[in-house]
Amino acid sequence: MPEHALRDLWHLEKKLRELLHVDTGSSPTWFLDACGQTTQPRRRLLLTNSGIGVELPSRMLQLGLQFEFKLTELFKGNAMGEDALRVFYNYLKSLKSLQQGIVAELPQVRAAAASGRSWVKRT
Repeated sequence: MPEHALRDLWHLEKKLRELLHVDTGSSPTWFLDACGQTTQPRRRLLLTNSGIGVELPSRMLQLGLQFEFKLTELFKGNAMGEDALRVFYNYLKSLKSLQQGIVAELPQVRAAAASGRSWVKRT
């Protein structure tokens, strides 16, 4: 898996969390806080495991939810060029590409695991 693909997905997840008002700043471990969650796995982002309320790969997103209390901004995010749907669609596109890469690599990983098991049996 190319490192840049994971990095790009990470940045999209972080931006999506910000646009959806999921808290990313009050906890020093915000990127790990949801990692242990096991409920509704199809509704969670890949890297942060944050729940976003819709199943992935949905093409719908409920905007305007407030997951945290913040003072209101002078301008709405979309008035300043931010668009949660655009970021969400870019996230889905990157996620699909990453998943396709993983599927393509599975035969090599399985072959390596089988080779390792046979080597361990011989020793």
